[in-house]
Parts: sequence; structure tokens; C-alpha cells
Amino acid sequence: MGLSSILSKTVDSASSGFLKKALTGAGLGLASTAGVTVLVNSYIDNLRTSTGGLSSELLAILHLSALDYALSIILSAVVTRIALNSVGLQLSKLSK
Repeated sequence: MGLSSILSKTVDSASSGFLKKALTGAGLGLASTAGVTVLVNSYIDNLRTSTGGLSSELLAILHLSALDYALSIILSAVVTRIALNSVGLQLSKLSK
């Protein structure tokens, strides 16, 4: 029994079970995350456009108060939460 036959049997058994489910679930997760990413990017672009009219002094004060970091952390948390919720929904529908 050579290495190639052992590898072939391992791939065949894995493809019918766990590996197939894992790859299918990852595909659904990536598809839903891509949709969320487009939506969030458009929201961020809208936010950038609306803050473009602010004076440079006001933007400097907001930077000194670390508001830009706070907004970055909040947006990252929202995106992460939405992505995790959408992946959980897709995987629960797949397993039923």
C-alpha cells in the first residue's frame, strides 16, 4: 500500500463528509460577507464625502480627541458582528 493510495482514500472519505460540508459552508460565508462588504464600503464612502466639507481645524480637533480611531473601532465591530451573524444564518440553513 503506497502513499498515493492512502492519500486517495483519505481524500475520498473526507470529500464525502466533513471536508465537503466545511468547504460548502465557507463558500456561503464568503458570499454573504462579500455582500456585506459592498454595503459597508458604500456607507464609509458616504461618510467620507459628508465630512469632506468640514474645516481642517475642526478635523484636527476631532483627530486630537481620537474620534477617528473610535469610529474605526465601532465600524469594525459592526462589520464583524454582521459577518458573523450572516455566516451563522447560512450554516444553520445548510445543516437542516
